This record gives sequence, C-alpha cells and structure tokens, in this order.
Amino acid sequence: MSYSDLSGSATGCTDILSITAEESYSQLSGTCIIECRSTTKQVGDSITAVINGTTVFTGFVKKVETLEPEFMARLSCNDPLIKAVDYFLASDDPEAPFQRNNISSLNLIKDLLTEASITNVTSTEPTPVFT
Repeated sequence: MSYSDLSGSATGCTDILSITAEESYSQLSGTCIIECRSTTKQVGDSITAVINGTTVFTGFVKKVETLEPEFMARLSCNDPLIKAVDYFLASDDPEAPFQRNNISSLNLIKDLLTEASITNVTSTEPTPVFT
C-alpha cells in the first residue's frame, strides 16, 4: 500500500487541515468545507480551493466558525448557484415587473440568473420557445 502527500490551499486561509468538496445532481449547489488554522475570509467572500495544483472548488463563503479548543476555523462554502437559491427575485418597482415574452426557456433561465448576478451560464442544448 502506498500513500501520497496531498497539498491543499484556499484563498485567504493558512495552514489548511482539510478540504472537503462535494458536488452532485441531487444537491442544489456544490459545497466545500475548509478547515484551517486561520482565515481572513468572511461570509460572502469569494473563495477557491486547490488540491495538488488542481482547483476543486470555486464559490462563496456562507459560514465561518471558530472551533475551540482546536483553535481552527471551519468555512462552509457554496458554488455560485447558491446565489440563485438565496436571491429573492422581486421587482423594485411594481409598475415595472420582471417579464419576458416569446423567449426560449434557456434564455429565461439566463435572464433570471443574471438578476442574481450569475452571468456565466452556457448551454449547447436547443430549447423550445414559449410565451
């Protein structure tokens, strides 16, 4: 049996103890738990986790905990899709509601995600037009 050393890093974190990244179709958003000795990150900050030179997660910090007596920080993070879950889409002006006509379902989804500041949506699949 052989073992290999893993090296991990995360933006704004020092002395990484563990990185656990999960992504699946059954989750609304990819998640990452980063445990480290210290961090400069706060809730809402962007973060990237790397293991052995490969980026395994890019997203946003959702929760920062200080664990005692271990004297370490645990960051709970989600990928950018969490913004769509967190963002409440409502018009600031009742006279100008969010509306679209004769638009493909893909373009409607893109427009809704743009409202939540998610603009890197791509797809090669054709979608039907609906009104």
